[in-house]
Amino acid sequence: MSLIKKLADLANSPKGKELTEKAKKIANDPETRQKIDAAKRKLTDKRGGSAGHDRASGPPAPPSAGGTAPPGAGAGTAGSNDDAPGGGQAA
Repeated sequence: MSLIKKLADLANSPKGKELTEKAKKIANDPETRQKIDAAKRKLTDKRGGSAGHDRASGPPAPPSAGGTAPPGAGAGTAGSNDDAPGGGQAA
């Protein structure tokens, strides 16, 4: 029996419905919400702060065009085909 089938059977069973309700109750508990928010703040602080965005507004904006590229990005000449057989030489 496939994992997906087993999960579907569990979700539709009385035990699965009970577990779903329990998970919803825990997720909506104010104490749980506080713990989640505290964990988010802790992770954000460990990454070096808010990265130029308001924590309540969502994910940070993408880097600007003048930012630094990751190592190896943009190496070579535009349009070159260094990975092609023959070292990128025209045939």
